[in-house]
Order: sequence, then structure tokens, then C-alpha cells
Amino acid sequence: MTGLAMHIFLTFLLSISVLPSIAQSTIYVDVDATGGNDGTSWTDAFVHLQDALTEAETGDQIWIAEGAHTPDAGIGFTPGDTGIRFEVKGSVKVYGGFAGGEASLLDRPSPLLETVLSGDLNGDDLENQIPDRSAPEYQDNSLRLLLVYEGTEEEPTILDGVTIRGATSHAVAALGPCQFREVTIEVNVGDLIGSSINCVFDTLKFRYNRAEDSQSGAFQISQSTIKNSTFEYNEANDGGALQVWGSESDSVFVSKSTFHSNHAGDGGAIVNSGGAHLVVVSTKFIANEARCAGGAIAMDENGSLTSINNVYAFNHSLNQTSECGPLADGGALWVYKSSLHDFNSTFVSNSSNAQGDHVSLLDSEGVMSNVILQGISQESEDIKLISSTMEIANILHDETLDPAITVSGNQILETGVFNDPAGPDGVIGTVDDQFTLQPSSGAIDAGDAFLLPADLADIDNDGDRQEPSPLDINGQPRVQVGNVDLGAYESSTSTSTDSEPRHSHCIQAYPNPFSGSLNLKTYFARGSSAKILDVLGRIVRIIDFEAGAQQSTIDTSGMTPGLYLVSLDGYPACSIKVIRR
Repeated sequence: MTGLAMHIFLTFLLSISVLPSIAQSTIYVDVDATGGNDGTSWTDAFVHLQDALTEAETGDQIWIAEGAHTPDAGIGFTPGDTGIRFEVKGSVKVYGGFAGGEASLLDRPSPLLETVLSGDLNGDDLENQIPDRSAPEYQDNSLRLLLVYEGTEEEPTILDGVTIRGATSHAVAALGPCQFREVTIEVNVGDLIGSSINCVFDTLKFRYNRAEDSQSGAFQISQSTIKNSTFEYNEANDGGALQVWGSESDSVFVSKSTFHSNHAGDGGAIVNSGGAHLVVVSTKFIANEARCAGGAIAMDENGSLTSINNVYAFNHSLNQTSECGPLADGGALWVYKSSLHDFNSTFVSNSSNAQGDHVSLLDSEGVMSNVILQGISQESEDIKLISSTMEIANILHDETLDPAITVSGNQILETGVFNDPAGPDGVIGTVDDQFTLQPSSGAIDAGDAFLLPADLADIDNDGDRQEPSPLDINGQPRVQVGNVDLGAYESSTSTSTDSEPRHSHCIQAYPNPFSGSLNLKTYFARGSSAKILDVLGRIVRIIDFEAGAQQSTIDTSGMTPGLYLVSLDGYPACSIKVIRR
């Protein structure tokens, strides 16, 4: 989509006025209903979704039972009309997945039953494969399938438990505030598949889609949040799964998600082409491919990427066509006139036919910390700098680094650091690949907790986005005994040779992080005292447990925010790091 077309599209959406609220009610839809067909109950449910959408007003809920609905069916609609789409009014809440007969949303089956908003008007589409828009099966499909109007912050428009399938121009357009939950968008083809601004997508499945516009990604998003989602087997010219757009003041958050086997020109999985701040946390990028640059993510001019606790594995940039240019590369990340800040990520067996098997920077600045780089060949540098700078603090790698990279802290040369890289299926390059650390790996305790970034995506859902990143990619506590590990996974193994029990078997501190009082609990009778030390090793508190007691509450007033070490006297290995907010 060109910049002009995107401007026209957003102007159109923003010009739409939402109807005032008249009443709030539940409207029922069931293709098998045989009653009065007025939507007032499961017995008298509408049999066509369009009739319910026509009836709905702001604040209403629409409950849809299992089945497929096409936009050309309903009162006032013409069967076979490919120009008709579903339109959800602002602050209306659409819920699918029902069996029919439920009295509450909590009564829906688990897993939800399939409720399909289908553009396949003749019922002849192929399943589970990327569609060919020129094929006979798709000539009679709906062009545009769904338009979601803006809700409010207090009452967003909601789409929950439905599948969107079979559009041949633009499957979904959504203007927030809106929420998509347990929604599947699959087997669509068009100039672009989806576009959204100011929406939240939770447990989205986006698969088997192809965007064919020369300037569009498969799903264009701005000022939005994506979490717990899966993107696989999608294709686009740029941004095989997502195209991030917006100004430098806009942010897009992606967390706890998976991008697998997506393909594009630039950015096999994601392209940031509008200058926005892209934050990606605890996410896997596996076997994505770019014809030109950025097998996983491509950053275009004026953007910024913050990458935390991610896995980039078996992604590839081909640089194989004349459109690519001489400087297109970056097996996992390609950063052009932008900035990269990466923390505790794991890069494994990414490759480029040109330069930079893992990362390539062109006219950019990069900072990485607590990182693991493991390659598959010596033919290309792991990190390629072209008129760029890169600083790395604490790294485990298996190839020589570009001497232009500034490295501080631990620099470890090591191979074979992972427990089970092929995962349970025994096949590398699939979504179950695991890159947890072997107990003997030098990556354990080789990181630095002071380098942990803020929890920008609120990965632990506690509402605190300023605390240090608290969890690894598996949801395990990042700050445990000793220093943090390198890479995306935190190990419970310590490099200490002490035989004493550690962490929760030795001493507990809670809450952690803390802002007021700090509670300490020990399990050792002879641990009669403990010390709290600051980062310079200075004692800031001495705690004496009362006779026979193994728990104490400490007043921490006067302690400045930061990282501290609590050490139990008599047990050198028994210590825990705590963070004061």
C-alpha cells in the first residue's frame, strides 16, 4: 500500500462516526436455529451474522454458535456480491465459539468451536495453504471481509473466538481502541491482509496469508500490542507477517509470540518501515526468510528496535534478486539508518548469502548485552558493520568478531552450549526447538543484571513497565542466584562449587523487587545473621534474626533504588539479589 493509499484509508476510518448508545443487549446467531429468527435467544437466533450486526448498537454483545457465515447472506444483502463485507460497530463485542445454549461466556467449550467469517461464497476454497488469487476457486470470493470501527478506551470494540478466512483484497481493517482475542486470520490473499491502529491482539493465529502489494506487509500495524500469538507460513513483498508503521513517537509491542516460516523481500517476519519504536520481548523467530535483507526483522530508516529475551534461529537472507542492492544482508536482523538495542537474546544458525549471518548494521548504532551467537559456518561474519557502531557487553560466540565492535565484560568462545536444540520432534528449525543451556556452559552466570532493560512490554502483567525485565523467555525469574545467564533462557544451574542449598532452599526475599519493607526468610538454624551489600560491596544493612526465628522484616528506608545482594552469614553460597524500586 502506498503512503497516499494508507493516508486515504486512515482518513476514511477516522471520518466514521459511532452511533450513540441506545441499549445494551445480547444478540444470538446460530446457523442451525429454527425459531423466530430475531436474535433474542439461542432458540430464536439469527441464522445470518449480517442481521445481528445490523441490529447491534454500541455496547451490545453478539454471541455466535459454531458455523460459517458469509457477508452476502442476510436481509437486504445480495447472494454472490463480492463487494460486501462484515462491519462491526464501535464498542460492539462479538464472541464466537459457542455450541449454542450457553448462558455465560464462561460456558463456551474449550477449545472454542470454529466460528468462521468466510469470504468463500461458493465453498470451494482450498485449506491450509497460501491461496493463489488467480486460481478459479478464488474468483468468486469476497474482496474485503471485515471492518472494525473504533470503540473507546473504556469500552473497546471486541472480536473474540472467530476465524477470518477467504478474502481476496483486504481481509481485516481495524481502528482502535479494539481487542482481538483468540482470533485466527488464515488463507487470505490481497494487496494486504490486515491493517490496524491502536488495537490489542492476544492469542492471534495468522497463517497461510499472502499480501501482493509491492509496498505492503501482510499485516500493517501501528500503536498496537501483540502477545501470545503465532505467525506462520505468510508471504508479502516486505514484512512477511507484520509491517510496522508510524512516527518516531509511536510504539508497537510484540511479546511471547512465535514467527515461523514467513517469507518476504525485506523482513521475512517483520519490517519496520515507518520510523516507529518496535519492542519485541520473549519471542521466537524460527526459519523465516528474506529474499533481500533481514531474515527475521528488517529495520528501515529512522526506526528503533528493542529486542529482549528473544530467540533468532535458522533465519536466512538470500540477497538473490536485482531489487536487493549490494548492501542487503543480515540473516536475522538488518538495521538501516536505525538503532538496535538487544538484551539477553540467543542467535543460532542464522545465515546470509551476503554479509552478517546474524546481524547487519548499515549507517546505524547498535548495543547488545548478555548475548549468545552460535553459527553454522565461517563464511560470513556474525555481525557486519557498514558505517555503523556496535557495543557489546558480555557475549558467548563461536566465531571471530569484527574488530570494529567494542566488547566489554565477559567474552567467551564456546560451541555446543545448548541442551536440546532440535526439540522434542528431533528436527532443527521447527517451533519446538529449545536453546536452554547445558550445565557446563560458560554462558551460565556470565551476564550482568545491571544490564537488564526495563520491562517495556510488562511481561509479568504486574502493571510495572519500569522494573528491570523480570522473566526469561520461558517465564522463569531472570534474577536468581549469582549473575544472570547469557541468552534468552535462564538456567537454575549455578557455576558455584559450594555444596550449600541455593535460592529458595536457602534464603528467600520478598517482595522482590521491593519498594518498602523487605522480608527475609532462611531455612538454616545457624544462619543467625545476614548482610545487605550494595553494588560496590559496601554493607548497608546487618540483619540479626531473633533467637529461634528464621524470618525478619527489614526497614529499607534510606536505601536508594538499585540492585543489592543479600548474603547469609556462614553460607558463602547462600545469597540472593534483590532490587529496590
